[in-house]
Amino acid sequence: MKNNNKIKVAWFTDDIDRKTKGQATYSQKLIEQLVNNYADQIDLTLVHREGKCHHPVCKLAKNITIKTFKLPMLSGTFSWLWFFITTKEKFDIFMVPRHNLYPGFLIAKWRGKIKKFVVTLHGAPDKFTPKHFRKAGSWWNFHIKYLAKPFVDIFLAVSETGKKQIAKYYNIKSDKINYFYNSCKDNFRPIEDAGMPGCRDVLKKKYNIKQPYIVQVGRFDPHKNVHRLVKAYAKLKREYKINQYLILVGGRHLKDYSEKVDNIIKENNLENDVIITKDIEAEDMPAIYGAADLAVNLSLNEGFGLPLVEAMKVGVAQVVSDIPVYKEVAGDAVKYVDPLDLSDIAAGIDQVLQNQELKEQLTSKGLARGQVFSWEKSASKLVDIYKSIL
Repeated sequence: MKNNNKIKVAWFTDDIDRKTKGQATYSQKLIEQLVNNYADQIDLTLVHREGKCHHPVCKLAKNITIKTFKLPMLSGTFSWLWFFITTKEKFDIFMVPRHNLYPGFLIAKWRGKIKKFVVTLHGAPDKFTPKHFRKAGSWWNFHIKYLAKPFVDIFLAVSETGKKQIAKYYNIKSDKINYFYNSCKDNFRPIEDAGMPGCRDVLKKKYNIKQPYIVQVGRFDPHKNVHRLVKAYAKLKREYKINQYLILVGGRHLKDYSEKVDNIIKENNLENDVIITKDIEAEDMPAIYGAADLAVNLSLNEGFGLPLVEAMKVGVAQVVSDIPVYKEVAGDAVKYVDPLDLSDIAAGIDQVLQNQELKEQLTSKGLARGQVFSWEKSASKLVDIYKSIL
């Protein structure tokens, strides 16, 4: 390694501006950490196509803006191929923070311009997620699974459970995968009682969010299990007579699945009880959790569980799926339910809503558990991984 023994890292930042995406936060916060706390060890360069990387963190490090081929199809593929063929600068590590590793990366290795490629995989498909992954990312999964994996030096997961999922789906040896936990943005913290009325006013005026409410954060994708939550909510309204609204943050995504959720809302006459929001500004997300009576997350498959961490750090009780990754992330700080059983979902939600002592216990445990997750710890582990592969 040159440059006073610093590790020269090129970070793929085409996707860093994506709003409300945990994968974008992953890059933003780790770049901040590397620049602010590891400048004596890491020489960081952000690499992106023209028109990308406008987030404030892009000003913290050196930038390389690559030539963009504006084509009807495969614009990114040809643009990055050109970079791998023509780059003159040498790097020890090329960091790809999600699974979109462009073909042609091996050229840079053969040319001696990039020593090691590191790719983060935030999860892997299973029986509950094939449509989501194949429609949105079939090429990337195929490329990793069948073409690129022998030549990637290390894959990164975001949980131990995620590591196992990745090893199984992509058929990657476990010793070629490492992991560290994600965290959330710094503004996720408890809201003081005195500030709560103001938060509720903001939510009502900006997003038409009425009180009281239950909230789930996650787009309308099949593995997010939103349709069962709506069905369980209908059961809660009919049989348990709850008075909370249901707030669905993230909004419609896949067309067929979104229509399925909309139809269930209509069939159960819940148009006035279910509020669907999409573009919640980042500064208002802590209030979304903090003003809720309960946060719910019934996902069937995840590589991590960022909404759980956000809710724990804000201090709101949660009811979540009893899937392995959520048990790894949340421990005993949440109420678990079977995400496929409407009766269990409804009973679990009602139990927490009606039992104030249980609600306070979950809130307290969540605040303590939330301290496990920090970008400082994540960056420290990442730097150790870089050193180990070099």
